[in-house]
Amino acid sequence: MKLFSKIALSLLIMTSVMACIRSKQTQQEHLTRIKDNEQYYKGKDLSELLKQVPDMRSVSIFKDFPQKGITSLRIAFLKDKTFNQEANLNKSPSHIVVYTEQNPNKPVEISDDKGSEDLNMKEAASKYGNLKITAVHTVTP
Repeated sequence: MKLFSKIALSLLIMTSVMACIRSKQTQQEHLTRIKDNEQYYKGKDLSELLKQVPDMRSVSIFKDFPQKGITSLRIAFLKDKTFNQEANLNKSPSHIVVYTEQNPNKPVEISDDKGSEDLNMKEAASKYGNLKITAVHTVTP
């Protein structure tokens, strides 16, 4: 019985480790695919890019040049609090920086006090999906 318990525990641990490794590989695959296709996304709606990162966890909004309507978004795979903790420890969590401008046909309202939000892909797409991408930059550790 003890042998069975040890085998079951070992299999459980091994499965957990493999799932974690697969998740990390998937993140890297998403980032690599986006980096390889940066030119494709220029001029597209943000929703096109968001479809490629289903495991995103947070979006941070920065109004870089409000007079020109340019806004950048940081799309991260960690909740905002965790992302900031890792950044404060001089770790460089994987994320995507997207520079956007308003779509004149479908404007998106972004308040001046916007900062970071913990959003999944569907929430981010419905809220910010109509912004037009002007540039994409991926950050990997």
